[in-house]
Amino acid sequence: MPAASVLLKRFVGKVRSMVAVRTLLSPVRKGEIWRVQIVWPNGMVRHVGKFASEKEAAKWILARPRLTRPAKENRDNATEGVPTPLAPR
Repeated sequence: MPAASVLLKRFVGKVRSMVAVRTLLSPVRKGEIWRVQIVWPNGMVRHVGKFASEKEAAKWILARPRLTRPAKENRDNATEGVPTPLAPR
């Protein structure tokens, strides 16, 4: 029988394939400053920015909705609003 960690990795892989995994952004306090924590779909965690308040960090997050959409949605919306060329006559 496989080790528990192997079974857990298999389970997580199956769950990820069943649901749309998104990037999670949240304001977090690090000492005297606020940062934005980004948790990517692969589990990698990064902290970006240096903000004076939680409100400023939240505004940064709200200004970047593309970070939380799945890649396919970003590709589909990339041409939104771009005029299509006219067909030749």
